[in-house]
Order: sequence, then structure tokens, then C-alpha cells
Amino acid sequence: MLERPNLRGSARAVLDVYGVELLWGYIMAARVAGDQDLPDECTDGECTTRIRLARAPRPAIALIQAGLERPFQVPATFWDRLYAELCLVLAHVRALDRQASNQGTPCVGRGELLPSSRQTTV
Repeated sequence: MLERPNLRGSARAVLDVYGVELLWGYIMAARVAGDQDLPDECTDGECTTRIRLARAPRPAIALIQAGLERPFQVPATFWDRLYAELCLVLAHVRALDRQASNQGTPCVGRGELLPSSRQTTV
């Protein structure tokens, strides 16, 4: 869930993993777009979201979802911080997904998840 607790009555946006990944990429695309426009990006599913770059009155990324009275706005001043936080969130999601599928992550140094022929001790 994304919220702006510093703004009274601010909208909240709920994203699934697909929405988080699209927003993650959209933030970078908006940063490198300069003065050029970007097409909207849309997700389907439980957390259907339209992601839109707004230029006026100040640059912001708008998350438009059914049930929200108004779009959730991410001002450009927060893009870098949100991008970094989404990197961390997605790393944890991917790790949990690997654990759930029992694939594991190789841990060089501990070796407990490496096949015995590839175990390494540091």
C-alpha cells in the first residue's frame, strides 16, 4: 500500500507485485524522459491500476485506481526514494517466491543450498 500520511485525507493506492514492478520501471522512465511525455501503463487483476505521468502543475506520477476519489500522486521529489524502496521490496518478494517454490538461493560461504559438488566454504 502506498500512502502519504503527511497529507490529511490523501488517497491510498494498493498494488500487487505486477503493479509494483510497473511503477518501479515507470519511475525510471519518467526520470529519463525529460520533457517528453510517456504513455500510460496499465495493470489488470485485483489491483487494476493506470500509471500516468502528470506534468502540471508539477511533475508527478499518478496512480489511478477504481474506488479512489482522486489519483494517488507521487511528486517528482519522491521518485528517487520510492524507486530505491521498491528495489528493496522487489528483492524480498523474489526471495519469498524462490522459497515458496523450493528453489532456494545459493549462499556462498554457508553452502547449505548449493549442490554438494558446488559447495564452497569461505
